[in-house]
Amino acid sequence: MSESVLTPPAAASREAVEHLSHSRHEPEWLLASRLRAFEAYERLPMPDQRTEGWRRTSLRGLALENLVPVSESVSVKAEGPAIAVALEQAVADPRLGPLVEKYFGQVVAPDSDLFVAFHYAFFNTGAVIVVPRGSVAEQPIQVEYRASGPLLTHTLLIVEDDADLSALVEDVSGAPGFASGVVEQVLGDNAHARYVQVQRFDADTWNFSTQRAHLGQDASFRTLNAAIGSRLARNAVQVALKGRGSQADLLGIVDIAGRQHADFQTLQEHYGDATRSDLVIHDALRDRASANFTGLIRIDRSAHQTESSQEQKNILLSDSAKADSDPKLEILNNDVIRCTHGAAVGPVDEEMVFYLQSRGMERATAEELIVEGFFQSTLARLGLPSVEQAVWSAISAGWSQR
Repeated sequence: MSESVLTPPAAASREAVEHLSHSRHEPEWLLASRLRAFEAYERLPMPDQRTEGWRRTSLRGLALENLVPVSESVSVKAEGPAIAVALEQAVADPRLGPLVEKYFGQVVAPDSDLFVAFHYAFFNTGAVIVVPRGSVAEQPIQVEYRASGPLLTHTLLIVEDDADLSALVEDVSGAPGFASGVVEQVLGDNAHARYVQVQRFDADTWNFSTQRAHLGQDASFRTLNAAIGSRLARNAVQVALKGRGSQADLLGIVDIAGRQHADFQTLQEHYGDATRSDLVIHDALRDRASANFTGLIRIDRSAHQTESSQEQKNILLSDSAKADSDPKLEILNNDVIRCTHGAAVGPVDEEMVFYLQSRGMERATAEELIVEGFFQSTLARLGLPSVEQAVWSAISAGWSQR
């Protein structure tokens, strides 16, 4: 994608929104959407540690008003019946454009919070993935977002009735900066999707991500978010089980060191009868790294015979690492099959380390092997060996750079 020859405004403003939209040759409806989001950004407050949900996450040093993203590119690889193209290309396509306009901003509300509003005003790259009714994408679709400056990615995933898809999305940035991603996922009746997001950012990057899925009747959805970079990673992962019999598995891996901080905010909303959702997030924290997890299971009055659970575990690989977990339940009816939650925080098992060291391993190698087993139990739930390997390669590459 090419940038406009005009110099973009030097600060976040209405003029900067218009410049970005015009440089990407966007339709009027999308510019109007950006401008509404900018108005929301101007009126919404910057959260601080007194704000609900932000008590353990500090934003000191972040200045959004100085960020002005320019147009960036996206690499999309798809085979078979699935349609996967850059968002800029999709909105200009006579066939895809109306579909994008129908769903864009309908799953993740643009005024959800300050960072989401900023994203909708200034997103600078994106991808649209559509799997037509009754189609099966045999090979995982691959999307890579890469930038040297601010990276604001928007991914719209539409899996129509009776369709099946797997996707691997990677965010890559080799320089300090700012990243913001929104992922909107729509699954029709009896649709099935596995979606993996790997965040590989510079250790000084501020990273904010919001992912939300709407599931139709008998749909199944499995998502994995791997946070292995960033100065701060704030990940909101939400699923709305709207159709009867829909199912969701929310998986997460956090592997951080130094003074990095990872914050997962999750929501499992049950609206349909006989729905199921299970969450598993495993964190490994080194040095002075810290992590926070706040997860809510909400079972609506309309949802009967539901099953749900949360499991969040943390391994602390130093005395200075810290983790906080806050699982919550909100059950609005008494016709529930299963609803459980649990969290654990503790150091690496010293007996296991001793055993491995007695077999000739250095302590660091022994700890890596223990963490590998800890993560593999989560990765194996994907059921996608090729994607599991890609995620593991990204994790091990991070280890080699420390």
